[in-house]
Amino acid sequence: MRQDITLLEVITAAHLRDRMETRPKRSDFHWLLAVTKGSGVHEVDSTEYSLSVGSWLWVRPGQMHRWRDPLTYEATAVLFEPSLLKPQTLLAQEMTKRRGPAHWLPDPQTQHQLLQVLRLLEQQFTAKTVSRVQMELWHSLLSVLLLMLREVPQQRTSDLDDVFIRFHEAVERDYRHNHKVNAYATALGYSSRTLNRSAQAAVGMTAKEYIVHRIVLEAKRLLAYSELTAAEVASALGFSEPTNFGKFFERYTGTTPMVFRSAYRDVRL
Repeated sequence: MRQDITLLEVITAAHLRDRMETRPKRSDFHWLLAVTKGSGVHEVDSTEYSLSVGSWLWVRPGQMHRWRDPLTYEATAVLFEPSLLKPQTLLAQEMTKRRGPAHWLPDPQTQHQLLQVLRLLEQQFTAKTVSRVQMELWHSLLSVLLLMLREVPQQRTSDLDDVFIRFHEAVERDYRHNHKVNAYATALGYSSRTLNRSAQAAVGMTAKEYIVHRIVLEAKRLLAYSELTAAEVASALGFSEPTNFGKFFERYTGTTPMVFRSAYRDVRL
């Protein structure tokens, strides 16, 4: 099987796990796991997902994840770059940009249909030549797979309203240097109260808590996968003094940055 595919690759989860470094590492591509045997737990950005036969898990670019040792389930992994998706498949594009769903457990009939598409995608990937038709099939089959997953019911707090979507996108863009709710409210043309109501309805936390959550998440990612010092992480996240970052991190995680790094790296990913 080809090892270096620019846009798409379909391999087993065991192969993917063995190929990855033991240290945390953030990739530039998406990958979907379709669990076909066994059960286990996989952690994505500090959230644990219980996987069993029929589970689908989506890990997006930049996310921090943890493999459990030993691997207790079998799964097919679809790795793909964002550029593989056609711009006109708006629903599929939407799922790759926002706080999209990450874990599904479809009903048996839907699971059968999803696996049929997955098998077709795998067959196209293993073809000996990559033609324009082949690329078109990759585009189409992957889009069908993502759109079918989008229709699988799942538990969620609520549909995201326009206020929260704009707030989320602003936080994603500016959290490294903007930590204030009032600044986001002014930039977006809303009141702080409106942002708080919207965030509470969408994700069950205040606007301030949402900003803090994003900063803490990025801090964990940088500490887990990079070689930056705590002081360098502090600077990257907009803290004027490393001590302020250390106090912030310990307040919201219960541990210091270096203790977190050491504990995280002690577990194989």
